[in-house]
Amino acid sequence: ISFALHEMAPQVRAAVWNSMQRAVRPGGNLLALDYAVPLRSGFFSRLASRFIEQDERGMLNFHPEHYLNFTEFMRGGGLLAWAQQQSNNLAGDDRFFAGTVAVIRAGPRK
Repeated sequence: ISFALHEMAPQVRAAVWNSMQRAVRPGGNLLALDYAVPLRSGFFSRLASRFIEQDERGMLNFHPEHYLNFTEFMRGGGLLAWAQQQSNNLAGDDRFFAGTVAVIRAGPRK
């Protein structure tokens, strides 16, 4: 799933994640790509974060819930923090775009 979790209300996000984990075959992996809170606050990570924030804020006129869900998601730590709360089987992660985007890999529900 890519760039969709941050758009969802918390209860919907959890239900979607649980459903996806149930669908993973034994030995398979679930990949998720979404926004992350950068580990370091350097120039490029602040610039990328600002760009993302402005882009998401633009949704206020069309779909206010989208921006509210995004802000809740990011205040909670973004993809990595959220996924760690949901799963005890995260197998790895990578970061991109100055640390503001993350990809996680999770195994099937244990």
